[in-house]
Amino acid sequence: MLGEFYRAVTSRRRAVPLTHGEALAWVQFWKRHDVRAITVPHVDLALEICGRFQTSYFDALILAAARLAGCATVYSEDLAAGQDYDGVCVENPLPA
Repeated sequence: MLGEFYRAVTSRRRAVPLTHGEALAWVQFWKRHDVRAITVPHVDLALEICGRFQTSYFDALILAAARLAGCATVYSEDLAAGQDYDGVCVENPLPA
């Protein structure tokens, strides 16, 4: 999900997007942690989540990665805060 992180934080839709260098520094930081590759089971589960919850594929891929990694919480501004996606709950890291 490092690619999604980079895309989100450098997006021109953000009030203050990060520069490439700033985002790259964060990606390098996150790479020190348990980063996992996307595999066929991730894709299969993401497609299932898309159909069941009517999410975008990329949001579903984030949820699938979290579920397969055993994470109970995903922090997202894009997904519905409080929603439970079969055991993965969403929290908004920047509540209004």
